[in-house]
Amino acid sequence: TPDPTPSPEPIIAGPQLSETQIVTAMQNHLKGGGLKEFGFADVKGWKAGPNKELDGVILQTGMVTYTTQTLFGEKTLEAQAFISNGKVIRWVWPKSGITLD
Repeated sequence: TPDPTPSPEPIIAGPQLSETQIVTAMQNHLKGGGLKEFGFADVKGWKAGPNKELDGVILQTGMVTYTTQTLFGEKTLEAQAFISNGKVIRWVWPKSGITLD
């Protein structure tokens, strides 16, 4: 029987940013109107997150907590940004993995 082919090791994308640079990348993305779900003014907390794999590539992440109005009143939620080459390429809800617009 042939040996199973090992899956390729994930690649670490781009230069690694400091926590301050990660926060700045998220702030710049939101200031530029990068999302419909929430805006810069809605964010109450910013921080760097753990590196995570996305599509076979290890990316740096950042986390925000933000407030939004729901049918049940104001709610505080978390969102996670995936960062490649100093820019946010995707926002997700970390518990579900659902991508935000």
